[in-house]
Amino acid sequence: MQKAVQKQSTPRPRQENLAAALPSEFLRRIEICKKDFPTLSNCIGAALFISGEIENDCKIDVAAAYSSYLMRLRKVDSPKVGCLIAWTVNLSGLITVEHIGIVTAVQPEVLVTYRMGSSGIIMENQPIEVAGGSYRQFCKTYSFCCKEEYFLPRVLE
Repeated sequence: MQKAVQKQSTPRPRQENLAAALPSEFLRRIEICKKDFPTLSNCIGAALFISGEIENDCKIDVAAAYSSYLMRLRKVDSPKVGCLIAWTVNLSGLITVEHIGIVTAVQPEVLVTYRMGSSGIIMENQPIEVAGGSYRQFCKTYSFCCKEEYFLPRVLE
C-alpha cells in the first residue's frame, strides 16, 4: 500500500485567532467594507476606515494620504497586529502612498487585509508577499525612494 504524500506548509492562523487579535471594531468595519462592494473607495480609504482613522470608507488621494493622515500616526519599526502597513514613494519631497493595508497577524507569518486597487474587493488575511506584491519588489530595487512603513492607529496606542 502506498501512503499519500502530504505537502508540508506553514500553517495559516485560524480565523478565530485573527478575530481574537484584532479589535472588534476593526472586524465590524471589515464587514462593512465587504458589504459595500462595489464602492468608490480605494486601498487607502479602506485601511483608514478599518483602523478608525476616518469615519467613511471613501477614496483618498495618494498624494494627500501621507501628509493628511499617516504623518499624524506613530511609526513603528516592525509589523504589529492592527497597524497600517504602507508602501510609500518619496520623489523630490512629495511622499505618496502607493498601497496600504491592515496587519491582521504576525505569527507564523505576516498577514494583511486590504482593498484590491481602486473600488476593488476586500482581500482578507493575505500573506505580505501577496498584499505588497510588486510594491515590495519596487521597494527592494529602489530603496532610495520607496519604503515599507508601519503606522500605529490611534485606537491602539
